[in-house]
This record gives sequence, structure tokens and C-alpha cells, in this order.
Amino acid sequence: MWRQKAKVLAPIDSNYFMPRGQCSRIVGWQVAKRAAKLCSVVLGAISYCGNAPAAEAAVAREGPEPGSSAPKSEEERCSLWLTMVGHDYSECSTPRYGTLSGFYIGFDGGIVSMKADAEEREGLALGGSAQVRLGAAFWDQWVVGLGFGGYFPKDEKPFSELVVDCLSVDGTVVSCDDQARRQESGVTGTFFAFETGYQYRFRPWRTTSWSPGAFVGYLAPLGTLERRVDCQGCDGVPLDVTMAGAYVGPFFRVTFGNVGEWAAILRSQWFVSGDLQQISQVGIEWGIP
Repeated sequence: MWRQKAKVLAPIDSNYFMPRGQCSRIVGWQVAKRAAKLCSVVLGAISYCGNAPAAEAAVAREGPEPGSSAPKSEEERCSLWLTMVGHDYSECSTPRYGTLSGFYIGFDGGIVSMKADAEEREGLALGGSAQVRLGAAFWDQWVVGLGFGGYFPKDEKPFSELVVDCLSVDGTVVSCDDQARRQESGVTGTFFAFETGYQYRFRPWRTTSWSPGAFVGYLAPLGTLERRVDCQGCDGVPLDVTMAGAYVGPFFRVTFGNVGEWAAILRSQWFVSGDLQQISQVGIEWGIP
């Protein structure tokens, strides 16, 4: 009866049962093995904690593991695209890396002058100029730019017309003053320009960079240059000058900040064709110039 119950609960061979002394020796050996394993785990943890700072320092020196998403080199860390998505750029330095290394919008103001024969022929002296530019830099060396602006040479042969001040509503004249007055003419024009050139960037200290360079370009006038009185219905007198022309010139840019979000620039355009002599301007650029 006892054997039947033993078979149901533990269907094993009768050789399973062993003397008490042998059983105690096996149990003791298993306990020792478990204790040794636990001790090994504890000692490994202690060893890891002691060496963790050194290991982290080694990783910091050697960079992240291959396949890691974090940048491994200065070229990767200082890519313009990482700057655009908010990556920390504070430890980066010139030159900038990547194919597209900069882009910006600039606002310039300065002077314009005509060549001597055009100045004498049409009475156009030294005047002012203004321009808005869009630019980009590639490989931190090749620069391209588009500009839209205006020039306002001084009119030394003005004429005048009688004008009156009128009030208009929705383009319809409602009333005018009784007294007329004389108003002199002026000369203004607008232009579009494209240019490309080379720059060399170096950094005298971390918070600024200096970029001397030179460019070539072409200026195209948007319409004929005229001498006219600024009044509604007044006719202008076209001037015998050629404002379109190719130009060359130097520039010098200074950026501010580790990233260089804005810059001051001095630039000058000297014309090799047409009646313009030069346009020299000082400007401010914003973006990544």
C-alpha cells in the first residue's frame, strides 16, 4: 500500500533514495555554490562602482560607440543642420562644416556714384543707396547672393513743376488746396543684383569670426532711370545713362557669438561696365552669416 502511494506522488526509481550522510553532503555543496555566485555578483558590483568614473572619462575621451546616434567628431557636432534643430553649438569653432555652411538676410545702406562722363552729361552726383540681400555660403568658402535695392544719386540739373496738395478717397480726388507751390525733381531707380565669390573665415577668439572675401556680380536696373517730380500725373524725363553692368569688389564680415547669429559687413561694388562707378555700403546680416 505504501509503495502504491509513493509511485503516484513520485514515480522515480528506488535508487533515488540514498543514505542521510550522502544527502547532506550534496545539499552542503549546492549551498556553497550559491554563496560563491552571490559573492561574485557583489564583488562585480563593487568593482563596477569603483571603475565607473574612469570608464565614463574614457568614453568621453574616445567618443560614443560606433552606431550611436550622438555625433562622434567635431565635423558632425558642428554641422549647420544640427544647429538648426537646436543642437548645442557652444563648443564649435571655425571653420563651419557641411555643404551648406551659412545663410542670412542682410540690410545695407551707403553711397552711390556715377562715372565722370555720365555725371557731367546728366548732372548726377554722389548720392545714397539701400539694399536688401539674401545670401548663402557653401563649404564655408563659396558664397552666393541676391540683392534688391535702390540708388538715389544727387540731381544737379533739376527742374520744377507747380503742384497742389489734394485729398483723395479710394483713389478719387475729393478736394485740393487753392495755393500752388513749386516742387523740384529727383532721380531714383531700383535694381536687382546677383553675385558670387570666395571668403576665408578665421576666428581670433571664440565669440567672433572674421571673413574677408571678394565677389563678382551683375546689376540689372528695374526700369529706366528718370528725372521726375514726385506728383500724381507728372511725367518723367528719361536719362541717357546705362545703369546695368558687371562689378567686382571686396567685403569684410565680422560675426558675433559662438554660432554667429548676426554680423556686421562692409562691402563695395566697383563697376567694370555701364555708367555706375561704385556702390559702397555698411550692413547688418541676420541668420547664420
